Amino acid sequence: MDRRIRRTRTAVFNAVLDLMVEKDTSKITVLELCKRADINKSTFYLHYKSMEDCLQSCFQIIMNGIIDISKNHENRHSFLVFVNGCVRSRYGIVSFCLSPDDTCRDTNYQ
Repeated sequence: MDRRIRRTRTAVFNAVLDLMVEKDTSKITVLELCKRADINKSTFYLHYKSMEDCLQSCFQIIMNGIIDISKNHENRHSFLVFVNGCVRSRYGIVSFCLSPDDTCRDTNYQ
């Protein structure tokens, strides 16, 4: 991937995560995302069709990262504790916990 494309997508991804801490994703606008990412609206639309497309791309990146890490993690409980710590420490978006049958379930939306 071209260095400029990677830089832009990284800036957008980080801006989305920062804005998600401050407000619900449905309230994030393209304009405020562009300001936070320090890009022009025209640049945004070169990479994404809409705000929904952008959010879907960001969530896919997160899910792919979690799946990749989980495949290489030997202890499932430790992995879920790790994910919980990451989510709570920086973003506070979703808190994960273990249910009695050792499956992951959502327990808190902020």
